[in-house]
Amino acid sequence: MPARARVAFLLFSVDGVGGIARTVVNLANRLADTYDVELISLHRHKARSAYAVDDRITVSYLHDARPVESGQRVDGQVRAKDARADQGRLRAFLDGRTSRLAPPEAAPDISRLTDLLLRRKLRSMPPGILVSTRPSLHAAAARYAPRHLITVAQDHLNFESRSRTPALLEVIERSAPKLDCFVALTDADREDYARLLAGSGTAVVCIPNAAPWPIGESSTLDGKVVVAAGRLAARKGFPRLVRAYAPIARAHPDWQLHIYGNGPERSALRRLISNRDLGSQIVLRSHSDDIESVYLSSAVFALSSHAEGFSMVLIEAMSKGLPVVSFDIPRGPAEVIRDGHNGRLVKDGDLAGFTAALAQIIEDDDLRHRMGAAALATAKEYDTDTIAGRWVALFDRLQLERGAT
Repeated sequence: MPARARVAFLLFSVDGVGGIARTVVNLANRLADTYDVELISLHRHKARSAYAVDDRITVSYLHDARPVESGQRVDGQVRAKDARADQGRLRAFLDGRTSRLAPPEAAPDISRLTDLLLRRKLRSMPPGILVSTRPSLHAAAARYAPRHLITVAQDHLNFESRSRTPALLEVIERSAPKLDCFVALTDADREDYARLLAGSGTAVVCIPNAAPWPIGESSTLDGKVVVAAGRLAARKGFPRLVRAYAPIARAHPDWQLHIYGNGPERSALRRLISNRDLGSQIVLRSHSDDIESVYLSSAVFALSSHAEGFSMVLIEAMSKGLPVVSFDIPRGPAEVIRDGHNGRLVKDGDLAGFTAALAQIIEDDDLRHRMGAAALATAKEYDTDTIAGRWVALFDRLQLERGAT
C-alpha cells in the first residue's frame, strides 16, 4: 500500500481561541482521513489546544511561551522562571530583535528567534504540502521551505483589510514567486489577489472555510433571542449592534439580544448597555464552548462587524437554520447572504436599516421560518466534506503539476 501524502499547516498558535485556529483544526481533522497531517504552531501559550485535535494529527510547537513559576515541572523537566529565559541568553536576545521575514507593524508576533525556529523546522521537513496561514508565515515558507515541499498560502483576512497595512501586501508580493498557490476565502478576494500577484507564477484560487460541525439539527426559531458572537474587539462593531437593537428592545420587550465573546471591548460595551438602560434585554455572555446549543436556542443571528475575512459565525448560525442580518461589509456576507431569501443584507453603517431588518424577521414568523430553511440549505454548500474535497482536488492538481516539472 503506497504511503500517504503529508500535509502540514503552519499557524501562529494552535492553542488560541480564534477563527484561524478553529478553521485550520477543523479542516486538518477532516483531511486526516486522507493525509498524514501535522499542525505546526509557532507559539505555545497553553497546555492544550482550544479545539479538539484528531489523535492521528501530529502537533509541533516551535516556541514555548508558556509562563511558569521558577522550579515548576513542565513536560517532565524543571523549568526556569519563564519559558523564554530557560532557553538561555542567546534566545532571549534573538527574541528582542526584528524578524527578517516582515517588519514589526506587519507581524508583531515574530522575531529573529522565531525566524531561527521556522528555518530549522521547515528545512528539516520531508516531501509533502505546506499550508501557511498568515503573511509572515507565507514569507517563512517562501524563504525556508525546501524545493521538495509544495507551498500553499491560505490567507484568512480579506484583501481590503490587508490593504490598510501596505507592509502586509508587500510581504505577500515578495513571497508569491516562491509559492505554488495562494488561496483566498472569497471570489472577490481571489480577483484582487490575482491582480496583485499577476506575473508571479503563483496560482490564485478561492476555497471558503467549512462549517465547523456536521449540518443536521436546526433551531425551532421559537426562542425570542437574537444572538451575536465574536471577539469583543473594535473590528466586530458590537457598539453599533447595541445602538441598532435599542429600538427593538423598546418595541419588543419580550425579546433579548445575547452577545457571546470575550475581549478588550467588554467594559465599554457594558457601559454602553447600562447608559441606554438596556441591561435587562441585552446580555453580555462569555465565550461559549457549546455555541451549537446557543444557536439552537436562538431565532435570529446578527453580524455587526466592520470587516470580515469570510465570517465563520455566519456559516455556523446558518448551519443551525438561523436567518441572519448583516451589514454589507468587505468581504464575505454578500457571498453568503441573499437579501430577502436566507437573511437580510443591510448597507454598511445604516443603523436604521439594520433595526428595520431585525424587526421584519422578529415580527413575521412565517418569514423567519422561510429564511431559516433557506439559510440551512445555504450552509450545506459549506459542509466540511464539500470544502475538504476542494482542498484534496487542489492538492492533487499541485502534486501532478510538480510531478510533471
